[in-house]
Amino acid sequence: LYLLDDATRYGLDVLVTTSEQPAVVLFLLSEVVGHSGLFDLLYWDGGSGFRDADVLAVCAQLGVGVLHGRARYPEGHGAIERFNRSAKARVLRSLDGAPAVDPDCAALTLRLRHDLHEVYNHLPHEALDGDTPYQRFHADPRPLRPAPSATWLREAFTLTLERRVTNDHIVPVGS
Repeated sequence: LYLLDDATRYGLDVLVTTSEQPAVVLFLLSEVVGHSGLFDLLYWDGGSGFRDADVLAVCAQLGVGVLHGRARYPEGHGAIERFNRSAKARVLRSLDGAPAVDPDCAALTLRLRHDLHEVYNHLPHEALDGDTPYQRFHADPRPLRPAPSATWLREAFTLTLERRVTNDHIVPVGS
């Protein structure tokens, strides 16, 4: 899972996982908000982890709008598809089946973070008139909006659920 700033194409973070579960999406979102600040709007694909009610509730608590991509909407997917193609050509193809590559998700996350922050963010982009995502992101006159406090951020990622205890003293979760 990659999170990019759409205006500057700056790569904020990446996380390798075996599934697109809501907990994974929330973890990545909390990491990015913690170190890069709050967004105005998130544009997400139609993956199940991004459509989850808990993820949407956390975004609402953060005050972040969410825009979901639709199938056959090239205006929204063009930049994402271009990023995916360049990531595959630059780094992902070399990882598949390579004996020297640790297939653990954490090890792959480290490799892809290195590529994102040390390579991709410093490559000139035609869409940015030859500037790099790093240059554009750091030259933006609009200041980053950090979370008001660590406590506020933790509370924004906390959801309260009411459950009924059955007669056998069991709390049902999930069904």
